[in-house]
Amino acid sequence: MPQQIHIPKNPKLRQIVNFIAYIDLDEQHLTDKWIAIFPNATSNLSISLTGEKLWLNNTRKSSILGTSCSSTVAMKHVRPLKFLNIQFNPFGMYYFKGIPMGELHNTISSCDLFFKASDFESFRDQLLSQPDLESTFEAAENFILSRIALHQIDKRLPTAVSLLKNNQLNMDELSDILCLSNRGFRKLFIQQVGLSPNYYKKIMRFNKAALDMMNSAAPSLTRIALENDYYDQSHFIKDFKQFAGITPTQFLRDKGITSDFYNFNLQDLDNFESSFQLN
Repeated sequence: MPQQIHIPKNPKLRQIVNFIAYIDLDEQHLTDKWIAIFPNATSNLSISLTGEKLWLNNTRKSSILGTSCSSTVAMKHVRPLKFLNIQFNPFGMYYFKGIPMGELHNTISSCDLFFKASDFESFRDQLLSQPDLESTFEAAENFILSRIALHQIDKRLPTAVSLLKNNQLNMDELSDILCLSNRGFRKLFIQQVGLSPNYYKKIMRFNKAALDMMNSAAPSLTRIALENDYYDQSHFIKDFKQFAGITPTQFLRDKGITSDFYNFNLQDLDNFESSFQLN
């Protein structure tokens, strides 16, 4: 599956964008199955570079915005598709669109709801007219840079996100470091990330455990659970199913068909969506 990851060259842009990815789902990778992508609490702007529409869950559009994702999403491609995916860091979308992210938690929407149709069509035309991939990445960078207020970024957010990823501190300790009350920290985090600090911490722990399972030749669920600060194996299984929609055992059965883009295949979207334990 041809894929190229571009880290923004502009250091200011790297404050809010993790990467820009070019993905080519060619004839070799066509499937009538849904492919599932684990959540990581980021927001992603995906833009088709062909006449084929993107298909995420029940949304099928030329461009799709997924925000503050906290549950696994499913993608389908029955014809060749090339697209660009701009992944914002957990608080990046807030500074790109200025919308309280708590209102957009775990949504998948058409970009028409967030951009003027003429502006976004002009941007897509710019992407399609570029002579090479490097120029396409540069055009994407310029589009984002022209629409963000980097000078307004609250410096406490990068610190909070970094510390929560490491899963070392409790909320009292984090609040003290950021010079905020627990309530003030939670309010700030929900406004700019879209979910509570504790819930974000749970998603990061799930991602670390899932990565450990992917990289282990003979994973022990008990060992992985304890190494990632779950109370026990049952606690780990419950959290894994909440975020992935399947059990760790089901994932281990199918992890051989994972890639650097998606995590596992699934047969039926309706049954998959109904399997989530939503909070």
